[in-house]
Amino acid sequence: MLKNVNKFILIFSILILSSCMFFMAKDMSTADPMVKITTLPFTGELKDTMKSISTYVSAATGLSESFITYYWQSFDEIYCPGCEEANIKSPVFVDLYVPAFISSDERKVIMVSIAEAIAKYTEYSLEEIFIHTHISQKDQLFISGDIVTNWSQVGGPDE
Repeated sequence: MLKNVNKFILIFSILILSSCMFFMAKDMSTADPMVKITTLPFTGELKDTMKSISTYVSAATGLSESFITYYWQSFDEIYCPGCEEANIKSPVFVDLYVPAFISSDERKVIMVSIAEAIAKYTEYSLEEIFIHTHISQKDQLFISGDIVTNWSQVGGPDE
């Protein structure tokens, strides 16, 4: 009898987890993150690289590709003593701008998928990628000609 109860709990837990992941991905579709990738001068084809990263992140997070804006810029030079000590010659700095209504777990999924995609579609390794999040709070954003006071103004959930 105890084995049957354990099996039931395991199956029930898997179903609940699957449902939560489905709804999390569905809810994330209202987000509008921006991703700024900064490196030393990049020699690859940036438009194709960013498209590949976008496709990967979309598949991993459930976010529509049209909901995330990517842009890439280059530093002329980087002075990063900590990177040098860690033998990192070409660090990748990623600024991830996300709305405040994205949960901590959703941010983690987005961050990991961005790092994995950069590592997959460039010569950079996961160890060279540094991601910093900027959380946009209400009353701290000006979008589409107005101060955001309710997330529904930018496609997010109502209060």
